[in-house]
Amino acid sequence: MATCPLFTAYGETQLWAFTACTLRALDGDGMVHRTVHPAGPSQVEYTLTDRGHSLTEPLRALDTWVGAQPNEIDGNRIRYDTAGRTEL
Repeated sequence: MATCPLFTAYGETQLWAFTACTLRALDGDGMVHRTVHPAGPSQVEYTLTDRGHSLTEPLRALDTWVGAQPNEIDGNRIRYDTAGRTEL
């Protein structure tokens, strides 16, 4: 199994910060709703809004499109990986 280059380059703490920043941006865009549960150790919960749910069909279509091209995608990944690219 391959290691995610973002995880290797940035480390777990920075990835959590990036994820939190992305989720807050999605909240600001109206795609998710953010709920903070302050009791005990604080927890944050994200749920899809109606606007977020509206992406279900387009994302399924994208998944279907990607799934129909496994050889092309795998070939591109292999070419990319063997080119020795390490930058993000």
